[in-house]
Amino acid sequence: MMQATSATGTAVHWNTDDLPLADKFDAWRDMLCQSHLPWSVDRPTTDKTFNANIQMHSFNGYRLIKCICDPLVGYRGMQEFANTDDAYLSVLYIKRGRENLRIDYQDIELQAGQLILWDSTRKMHFNVPERLEKVTLMLPERSLTSVFAHAHDYAGIPLSATTGMGAVFANHLLQLEQQMPKIGAETGTALMRPTMDMLAALLSSKTSLSPATLKFVMLRRIKQFIVHNLGNEQLGPAMIAEAHQISLRYLHLLFEDVGTSVSQWIRQRRLERSKDDILSAGISKLSIAEVAYRWGFSDPSHFSKVFKREYGVSPRGMLNAQRLHSGEALQ
Repeated sequence: MMQATSATGTAVHWNTDDLPLADKFDAWRDMLCQSHLPWSVDRPTTDKTFNANIQMHSFNGYRLIKCICDPLVGYRGMQEFANTDDAYLSVLYIKRGRENLRIDYQDIELQAGQLILWDSTRKMHFNVPERLEKVTLMLPERSLTSVFAHAHDYAGIPLSATTGMGAVFANHLLQLEQQMPKIGAETGTALMRPTMDMLAALLSSKTSLSPATLKFVMLRRIKQFIVHNLGNEQLGPAMIAEAHQISLRYLHLLFEDVGTSVSQWIRQRRLERSKDDILSAGISKLSIAEVAYRWGFSDPSHFSKVFKREYGVSPRGMLNAQRLHSGEALQ
């Protein structure tokens, strides 16, 4: 690895070329976590061959990264959040290859010539099915939201970089990455404000948001609202529609378009959170009834029935199995 450090920034050039075959992927995992924040990553195949390289410029809280890598899969969740100091909103441009993402229960396929904004505070899976080349500009959350307050609303929306403002921004991003070694960290920092202004113009331009994309944004806002209010027994279609100033009919249509219903989606999230609590009951000491009430189930008996229907075992059965497993682990 080559690294150069100045008073205002660091340039890193790293690759797997000279590493032993057995060490390449583990070294890449460490480098990925240093450059792109902590991730849990793995290879999708048993093939031990893996090659990658990174060129990163880090300056005054910003990071500009060119990454080329072989196929891999990764996940960022609660454990990774706990190991991350700062929040970022990052714009990613796919130059070659494909990358499949899952953000907020939405599946997204990114292809060459597309941009996307991703939020480091949201759970995310990625799958790189073929050799990939991409450029990522990592912006401190507070910096971008000070320029464009609604930036979070656009995270997770694929944008074309082949025409219009998308093409203008993508070309600007590529030029930044190519010229950073020459212009240096001080000039790079000065260019971040106009860069964020360009990104804000792209995200807010009416031509970049189709009706389908606007529905996507609304659906994600609603899902976030649901997740934050799962413990409220009053949570339901009427409460959600009123909070978002939309009709009940439109609310139901949004969920029908993704193959579910409002009530089913709420129940699924409540069951997932309940299961998480039960599996950690050795620490939390919550009773089954307390778990049910905590996540918005008003009737513990009904909760047990729907839980067993979903997971094939009752909450009590899962709790007992977890306690038995924990006891064995302590021996």
